[in-house]
Amino acid sequence: MIPTELITVLKEMATDCEDIAREMDEKFLNNPGIYFQFNVEHDLQNIGLEEWMKLSNIKAKTVAYLQDPREDRKTTEAATALNNNDTSRECALSTIGI
Repeated sequence: MIPTELITVLKEMATDCEDIAREMDEKFLNNPGIYFQFNVEHDLQNIGLEEWMKLSNIKAKTVAYLQDPREDRKTTEAATALNNNDTSRECALSTIGI
């Protein structure tokens, strides 16, 4: 059995992550190609904490998420951004205050 306190802390962490993701989306709205968020929660919200042993189910849902054309495009854009040595990104980051 999972302690109630642990469940509460994990829920708070998930909520904090969602809030931070929204803040980052807003912060980088005018600077495309710098911030990318990947979140599989769409198909995993029904997998409970006690089901962590069902990794094959989690893997299958993650693969399906990444095969979505929108996510595939985001993955390609993120990989390109990481591979690109464009100094304009550094300028954009310093302008935003990062």
